Amino acid sequence: LSTGTPPALSLTDGRGRSKEARRQARRTMRSVTFSAAGRPTLLTTALNLEDSDWMPLCLRWLAAAGLRKLLLLHSDDYTCEAQSRLGVSQVQVACLRPQQLGMGVGEGWARDESPDWGLAAHPVETAYLQRGKMRLMELAVRDGLDVIFLDVDVLVLSADFVPRLAAHDSDVAFASDRRTIRNPDFLVHPEWCPASLPPYRTYVADWLDTGLLYARAGSEAALWLLQEVQSLMDSFVITDADGFQAVLSGHAQLADPLRSPRAAGTMLANQTWLKPLWLQTTDRLSQRKKRRGLSGQPGIKPLNAPLALARWEHYSKQAVARGLKWHVYPQEEFGNGPVMVESWGDIFARGFGSTRFDGSRSGSLLSVHVNCATKAFLMNSVGSFLYRPEPIEDTLTMASHDFPES
Repeated sequence: LSTGTPPALSLTDGRGRSKEARRQARRTMRSVTFSAAGRPTLLTTALNLEDSDWMPLCLRWLAAAGLRKLLLLHSDDYTCEAQSRLGVSQVQVACLRPQQLGMGVGEGWARDESPDWGLAAHPVETAYLQRGKMRLMELAVRDGLDVIFLDVDVLVLSADFVPRLAAHDSDVAFASDRRTIRNPDFLVHPEWCPASLPPYRTYVADWLDTGLLYARAGSEAALWLLQEVQSLMDSFVITDADGFQAVLSGHAQLADPLRSPRAAGTMLANQTWLKPLWLQTTDRLSQRKKRRGLSGQPGIKPLNAPLALARWEHYSKQAVARGLKWHVYPQEEFGNGPVMVESWGDIFARGFGSTRFDGSRSGSLLSVHVNCATKAFLMNSVGSFLYRPEPIEDTLTMASHDFPES
């Protein structure tokens, strides 16, 4: 099933959306809401079947961190049933589909529209699910819920994860996707994360990681931002990361919206975007692809497509007028794939039940996002405590038993 073609997207979830479906969606969200620092909070993720093999590890780390409720957004017929059979009973999981959210899209999402950069195995399903993620967060914020979104490959390592995420007064906050790997063993395999190579790091220094995203309940500024990102996604078939990056920083990440199948050559595209950079990568997979056109040449990817000046000024003025406050979490606490690899020797390579010299299990890291193609690195590694989620109390008990003199 995970390698097969998912069911076709529903074409009936747009203009004819049902108010009852949205009421049911809100009831479902409320059923897995919990209190964090006295605020109603929703923890949510989104995935399709091809990513469901990560769900057990994600759920067990959530349970180890004391997080017992999760909302799962999925877009095929199998994912919810699959997770219910994984045997992780410590976490209550409620399921929603994008069709229940009144997204206002449907017929416009055609299978041949999504570009092949930045998205997973089935691009249009991934893009559609990201669009549903934005609508879900909008509804949660409007309904008075703080909402935390995390990708299924974000591993929560500490009970301080949620309190630290919420310890600010920003409307929205993101993890950082900056790439700063210096590990020579990592750099000899640049296909794991090409942007970590020294020539490319400067281009991704301000990248946001929307695999870990926070939005504050009732914030009109957050609602405006979420709606603008959805509008960009609908107009140009870009990812949510590209949309947030464009509105907040003035450029996309991995996209060429001028060549979007939906908007190519239109006045809207020309008034919104400028041409991206085109950098050659060392991605061995792309070296084997044979396609026509600039984007199909070996190792060529579009990078940081800038907004047109007038559009960027518009977003900047709107953000100021609405008092939008946003920030990026420190990578020292919320790491990404390159941080995981960089810290492998002194943090993650340690075995089960072990602690560091400072008495902690993961140093200052509260979570790690196994992104940037580092899943293969993790799966090819053995002996890491990441494979056996457990509460920190269990780790400390085991460590004190093994090393009573310390």
